[in-house]
Amino acid sequence: MSQDYSDEMEEVKKQFDKKVVRKAANEDDEEDEDTENFSNHKHSNILSNKSKKGRRQQDTQNEYDLYDELGDLASENADKNDNEEEDNNLNQDIDLIIKVITQEKYCPDIILYQQQIIDDLFELIQNQEMQIKEFEQSINDDKKFQHPKNKFLQDLMKEECERVKYLIKLYTRTRLFKIQKYYMNIIKHSKYDYLNLQEKEFVKNYAALRQQIFQNHLLKTLPQNFKDIGIESDDQETNSQVQKQNFEKIQTEVPNQDKAVFVKFKQGGNYDIDGQQVQIEEGEIIMVAYKHIKTLHQNLDVDLV
Repeated sequence: MSQDYSDEMEEVKKQFDKKVVRKAANEDDEEDEDTENFSNHKHSNILSNKSKKGRRQQDTQNEYDLYDELGDLASENADKNDNEEEDNNLNQDIDLIIKVITQEKYCPDIILYQQQIIDDLFELIQNQEMQIKEFEQSINDDKKFQHPKNKFLQDLMKEECERVKYLIKLYTRTRLFKIQKYYMNIIKHSKYDYLNLQEKEFVKNYAALRQQIFQNHLLKTLPQNFKDIGIESDDQETNSQVQKQNFEKIQTEVPNQDKAVFVKFKQGGNYDIDGQQVQIEEGEIIMVAYKHIKTLHQNLDVDLV
């Protein structure tokens, strides 16, 4: 009986030890699990912090990129506004030169040279030609610009410059025609204030050449009795003076002040036309002899159309 009791106690002790070992093992597993969970949680927090930091950096970079885009957009808008302003100035000057050509063409007399308008057009042409050269250089150097549209744009810019040059030449030729026709009237009545420097020099040289041709190639070929017409003195100097007066009489051509022109009034009101008071509305167009509205035209109160 004593032996059986000892065996039974030994068996109970072994089972107790097994329970203790299993409990200890379970506690170690839970501790490891807690440790792992803590480690994972800590690692997750670190990744979360890194992610938040990365997002903040990305947001900051996006803000910088946005500022850069806004700066580029502002720069593009500024360039666009400058180009639009330049185009507007060009259009205004072209409208002015067309108007000036119309006045010069329809006016029978020589009128004041528009120096400021011509200078502005020459400056715009110079700037446009510089832009064309820079644009052409970009096309030749950079393949990104080697596109048919860019070449087409370049040709349009060149065409625009040629058109403006043509308008300036047309204005110059119109004035030159009248200066050659009325050069003696310009000299006789001292209308030099209506000319620019080149035109003044041209009138003086042109008059000297015409007189030289008249004396050396016309009078010398005439019979003596025709040469002596109007000459009553034997003095050579007096004879030369008479020949000069005869030349002036032959060459002097007076602008036709009686030429009928169409006139557009800029403002309405009562106007003295040919000694009569006439009520004119703003923008009204009438036909009248130029001599009756010459003063109004010189004062820029009316336009010839």
